[in-house]
Amino acid sequence: MADITGLQGTVAQLSTDVAAEGTAVAAALAALQAQIASLVAGEVTQDQIDALTASVTTVDAAVNAITASLPVAPVPPVTPVTP
Repeated sequence: MADITGLQGTVAQLSTDVAAEGTAVAAALAALQAQIASLVAGEVTQDQIDALTASVTTVDAAVNAITASLPVAPVPPVTPVTP
């Protein structure tokens, strides 16, 4: 039987890293939402809104590119072990 202990450790670390990044992104989004909420109507121009929209669209595309480029490892068939 193959020893998968190393793989389990790697997957655990990956899960930890993804959770930490998720927490950081959530905090950044909350800060952005707070900044947006603090804006006073009439002080923001349509050009500023368009520039911000373009920036957010760029970030969205970057995140999508990262997730789309992740390889999906084939899962080999599992043979049940009988005692």
